[in-house]
Amino acid sequence: LGNVSSSNTHDETIIVKNHKTECRLYNAAERSLCIQYHKKGDSAWLIESSDLIKGFSYEWGYEYELEVEVEDLDPAPQDASDKKYTFKSLVRKTPAIAGGEFELSVSIYNDSNANESSIIKRVLNKTNVFEIYNQKEIECSLENCAKIDTAISENKGILFGLKLPASPSQP
Repeated sequence: LGNVSSSNTHDETIIVKNHKTECRLYNAAERSLCIQYHKKGDSAWLIESSDLIKGFSYEWGYEYELEVEVEDLDPAPQDASDKKYTFKSLVRKTPAIAGGEFELSVSIYNDSNANESSIIKRVLNKTNVFEIYNQKEIECSLENCAKIDTAISENKGILFGLKLPASPSQP
């Protein structure tokens, strides 16, 4: 008979959080930054790859309410979500409140499977700026930048307390 697959599709409204979080998905060797989302009406945040929703472009600093088509995949892939999300429409895009704070943890570790230089590094030609997972730049004071340098050199994880400036996409 070969591989038989069936799918079921339905529409759903989901809320996407205004910032990403560190994750390691589907037994991946490396960590990354992932979106956080939940089905409207649910309170538990789920974590998923940034490219979860086909046709949707995520921008830091904005909370989204989206209408999506959800396809339940059967059989589910071993290295990806058991659901396929396709962007249908933007219900709401709300900027985070300037000065709003959130935490972002970043793992620093000696793991032969990880490319440590891609986890967190200083940005060349920019004073007091680090880049996390080649995705997001953050600014820090001289004192805090020195603490980040120390944590990196000592192979320690970092819990950032980030504050949103007037432009919500630039924490």
